[in-house]
Amino acid sequence: MPDRYEDVDLRRGSSRHDLVQRLQRDLIELGFNGIDKADGVFGRLTYWAVRDFQAYAAMEHVAVVASPGSSIYADQLGRAATGAARYQGHVSGVVDQATRAALQIWLASRWRCPVVVEAWTMAGGKRASLVAENIWRHDHVPSSTPRMFVVDLSDHFGHPENTSVGDRIVLGDFQKYLQWSGPRSVPPTHTVPEAEMLPSSLVGRPLEDLSAAERSTYKVVRAVSEVECIGFYDSVNAYDNAFVSAGPCHWTLGIVSPGGNVSEGELCGFLAYLKHADRADYDRLMTKFGVEIDETWIDATGQPTGKSLFNPDSRKYTGWVAMVDETGQPRRLVEREEDGNYFKTWHWFYRFVAAGRQLPGYRRAMWTMARMRLRDIAAASIDGQLTIGDVFTSERAMAILQRWHIRFPGHIVSGGKAGSALREVYATARGYVDSWPANPKHWAQRHEDALLKALRLRVATAGGDLPQTIGQVDAWPTWAGGSNPRRYQLSPAIGSLDISRGSFKFESAGLPPPPY
Repeated sequence: MPDRYEDVDLRRGSSRHDLVQRLQRDLIELGFNGIDKADGVFGRLTYWAVRDFQAYAAMEHVAVVASPGSSIYADQLGRAATGAARYQGHVSGVVDQATRAALQIWLASRWRCPVVVEAWTMAGGKRASLVAENIWRHDHVPSSTPRMFVVDLSDHFGHPENTSVGDRIVLGDFQKYLQWSGPRSVPPTHTVPEAEMLPSSLVGRPLEDLSAAERSTYKVVRAVSEVECIGFYDSVNAYDNAFVSAGPCHWTLGIVSPGGNVSEGELCGFLAYLKHADRADYDRLMTKFGVEIDETWIDATGQPTGKSLFNPDSRKYTGWVAMVDETGQPRRLVEREEDGNYFKTWHWFYRFVAAGRQLPGYRRAMWTMARMRLRDIAAASIDGQLTIGDVFTSERAMAILQRWHIRFPGHIVSGGKAGSALREVYATARGYVDSWPANPKHWAQRHEDALLKALRLRVATAGGDLPQTIGQVDAWPTWAGGSNPRRYQLSPAIGSLDISRGSFKFESAGLPPPPY
């Protein structure tokens, strides 16, 4: 068969506008219509579409036009096995010989992208009318009214309980925040019940089987998660300046500054750890789509400390993404907003949501990563002799510190030791009680009460949304005794966060060694 693209490798900046235009039309026909139009210019959107085509062409199952008479695009599609025609090349964004051959097979076989995202209006909790179909770009449907659903015929991530391959599954909606916008998912409207961060999926055992330390640490992590990801693995944000935020600390992929530059994000730190802890789940989410994390969790001595990602100043693990090129090597992505927006597309959003719903290793790694934050905060010095963990020992205090460090890390840890705001809290608390023994083991409940009082006082002046969210943590679980709008399944027997001195019991089992 003659090569449809004249045996020419096409890539960003290609001068063969006629062939690029043909490529763009083909991609749109195959369902990869994140491209604005077939203008013959191989730019960023075409590059993204080629990468997505290569990733989906490498899957075992894709879509095929089976019912062309259906009025809704997704309903025209059936499921087809790629078999020997499965794409074996790199997910690079370069249309090389292997990609050209795959494109021609797809066109001849009437194969289509196996994942379709749709926007629907809702009435009475059910889909009413289709607003837009096969949406890709984060701002393709710039309205918060419709609800987005996904049809996935690849079953790459599996599918939620009580559903079948190819069912329409709720995904999220569109939101705006300042000058940014994009997808989000919030419970219970856009999440599935089995994606709640329960002990069975996060820790690995049901609530009644947790040890004292597991229970105490889980309570702190869960209380903070209800502020961050609202207590669900599949509650994801992609509408603000963080590209994507996920997990119990809502780790961010990166942070966009006002000028459009990007600083490294904690979600990349988590993903680097996931690659070390559960390579299969990492590959399913990242490698299969031609993306890696630029930094590795293994340090220069061969130990799994995460040192190359660790910021000793704020005690966070951050990194950035790398895109696989045509040689199969990952190359660090340009740290600019317009390039990072690839991860705000509805398909990438779906991948993170699906990982939260379906990948057990992805979930369990979150337990470890959230505990590392608690460990690293507690180990920081507060006055040269005592650590933060020596001073604050109640469950309530540790949960407040965890949330505060997520929102304003420099308030809690700066320069590798307690930040000025936390030192101010400590000094204020010492003014409430006449006697503070040198050894904190001799401190009593009145000392912990003073520390909590000083924490709440300083939080009130910290700025942002911190007073409100710390109040939510402080009062957790507010849903246990009354209204439960998020439909949490966690048993109210979990109890509130204990304010008793020494009540926080840290579960350290299975943590990687610290990088300091």
